[in-house]
Amino acid sequence: DLRIQFRIFGELKLYDVLENEKVDYEEKALNYIAKLADGAMRDALSILERCITEIDGKLMYDDVLQIVGAIDSTIIQNIVDSIYKKDSIEALKNIDIEINKGKDLRQLSSSLAEEFLNILISKENSEEKDRITSIIDRLSKLDNDLKQTSRPSIVFKSAIVELCSSNNLNAITSSIDNNINTSTVNNQEIL
Repeated sequence: DLRIQFRIFGELKLYDVLENEKVDYEEKALNYIAKLADGAMRDALSILERCITEIDGKLMYDDVLQIVGAIDSTIIQNIVDSIYKKDSIEALKNIDIEINKGKDLRQLSSSLAEEFLNILISKENSEEKDRITSIIDRLSKLDNDLKQTSRPSIVFKSAIVELCSSNNLNAITSSIDNNINTSTVNNQEIL
């Protein structure tokens, strides 16, 4: 598996860079850099070099989080809990905190999807699994939506409200997709 190879060879390469630069580090910081790179050695080295230039002393996990603009795990958990409890007001409050910090909404979406995936693995109830799978699916689509919009905060917040208010996300997503397809067909007929 390529990712396992990256873990072995990539971490060795990262260790070499740290040793050559005589930088002490926290193991957790290095693991997080490898996770961020998602199998891409150049990305891992780029992140590591950026971190090395911005730290004083030992490379710490919290330093890496701050340097790369990672989303606070407490905020992630608060948003996940809010979505799970269908509390859109609380979810939006936490999202606004991250927006005001200038955080990347695609990264937030990805972090939320990852957290829901972790929850999915631990669930045994099929109804809960279906809901969580639908949430993950919608968050994955949200990432694509965010790439294509000039108003990311509106798109992001709308999706979160949708996640909080729906019992059957698949039906809503299908309905939205059908409306988009119908609209596209109608617009083509007009032309």
